[in-house]
Amino acid sequence: MTQSDFYYDYQIDTTFPDPLFLGVRLDPSANDPQSWAVVLGFGQADGTLTEIAKVDNSPHEAGDIHVDRYYREDSAEQKDFDIDISTYYEAEEYLRENATRYAALFLENHPDDVETTETPDR
Repeated sequence: MTQSDFYYDYQIDTTFPDPLFLGVRLDPSANDPQSWAVVLGFGQADGTLTEIAKVDNSPHEAGDIHVDRYYREDSAEQKDFDIDISTYYEAEEYLRENATRYAALFLENHPDDVETTETPDR
């Protein structure tokens, strides 16, 4: 994904080697978001976002609103449907509150997926 894919995005942390961003996609519009996604990721020099976690309301057999936990090990279950989130506002707050923890786990589990791999002391 690139930053132009989002209705809005902003930087939330600068302590990691690559800046952390939150991006919000709203379709068809911000006034009537039928489909939405909130993405936490590392901003890369080429303008792309390396996704760490995403909360969205895309339909699945197990439910609708869920967290895609890309920060977990590849062998671990990625989707979590057992969450208490019903709006993109709540999803944005959830990812903002967990951003540094998820980013550190992503760097630990996927060091080759980002341009730099130094994990800051926490």
